[in-house]
Amino acid sequence: MNENDNKKTLEQTIRNFCEASTAKFNNEKSEILLIGTKEYRNNIIKTETINKTNNDKLDQAIRIIEDNDLLRILGAHIGNDSKTNIQWKTILKRQSRILKKWAKTSLSSKGKELILKALI
Repeated sequence: MNENDNKKTLEQTIRNFCEASTAKFNNEKSEILLIGTKEYRNNIIKTETINKTNNDKLDQAIRIIEDNDLLRILGAHIGNDSKTNIQWKTILKRQSRILKKWAKTSLSSKGKELILKALI
């Protein structure tokens, strides 16, 4: 959404989707990743509104992802002004240790070959 969008339109779209798909929207598990200028993002965080004209407050149960914070979507971490490379370095180190342990086990030569290729 941008500052000209209407929150009620979004809410109606979500209700329509849930009704058509029999899905349930859970605000307590929902997060918003703000997009736009730093000034715009900070204004939304401060006022908890997207559209200045309507002054519609965001649901308090929905978490707003602030700068330097991360949102996890399907295992990927994204965010504004965040250091995701630190997170990925940790994951890659852990996976490399696991693969090295597997390479020492009694796998078939083909299995070891695949693991060694993954390490490169």
